[in-house]
Amino acid sequence: MNARTVAPALAFVLAAACGGGDDDDNDAAESTETTVAPTTTTTTPPLALRLCEAPDPVQAGTLQNPELIELSGLAEGGDESLWAHNDSGDRARVFAIGPDGADLRTLEVAGAEAFDWEDMTATGDALYVGDIGDNLKARPNVVVYRVAEPLDADPSVQIFDLTYPDGPHDAEALMVDEAGGQLVIVTKELAGNSGVYALPLDTSGPLELLTTLDLGVGQLVTAGDISTGGDTIVLRTYGKIFVWDRDAAGGGSLADALAREPCEAPAPVETQGEAIALLDDGYVTISEGVNAPVWRVTASGPASTSTADTPGTSSGG
Repeated sequence: MNARTVAPALAFVLAAACGGGDDDDNDAAESTETTVAPTTTTTTPPLALRLCEAPDPVQAGTLQNPELIELSGLAEGGDESLWAHNDSGDRARVFAIGPDGADLRTLEVAGAEAFDWEDMTATGDALYVGDIGDNLKARPNVVVYRVAEPLDADPSVQIFDLTYPDGPHDAEALMVDEAGGQLVIVTKELAGNSGVYALPLDTSGPLELLTTLDLGVGQLVTAGDISTGGDTIVLRTYGKIFVWDRDAAGGGSLADALAREPCEAPAPVETQGEAIALLDDGYVTISEGVNAPVWRVTASGPASTSTADTPGTSSGG
């Protein structure tokens, strides 16, 4: 083939390629369609809400130690154990018990005295025991003991003397607000108007009145606890368990959280319930009395899901 025949042939091939390309592009555009699958969102309701929607308490066992007969304070320990102590009249000692009430060990707290121990709480590196009972409202000061964990045969003990700004009060609820760096005491009032007092953690001195609760006549606060992250606050009376969601208050101060209306979580029927220990997924309560039942409440399901349909999109000419 000579030069004159090559040029027209090449031109024909190029023209055919260009012309066919338009049809292919149109076909591809007309057939393009993008479909987005439905979106599933998983959310975890706050622990406070899940506690108030929890099923009824379940008996996990009974106390086995015959000397733990007037249990007043309860706190979460390590290895799924619990720490407990008796009310007034006992020595300065704490009891380690299993989640089913099994007797694990008893530890004397050297350097501490037990005038009227009423509540205890744990922070992971220490137990705080509140010698804060004052039925006659006559004590010039109350005492909190910090016992370093892990507890051994000779635990390190710190003693903090506390005073109220408005005179003596009877109290049975001791809490540590790690988020706010405070030790917190809630008084026991027949009228239900319990005072919430606090001071910086691991210090002695005067307490500050943070707020006053209105729980209703006859709701005497007998124990309390705050979650490690500070988002959940529980207070119990002889017949009810009140729960506050701190995150619902924007993660603000303890006083801001307690200013909100609490919800009520399931409370077992107990002879004289004066103890509660908040856990990651619920709480435990135990009454006074020999071989008292160990009650466990487990928060409702950890998460909820919702599905949203996302319509498909298409393009074409």
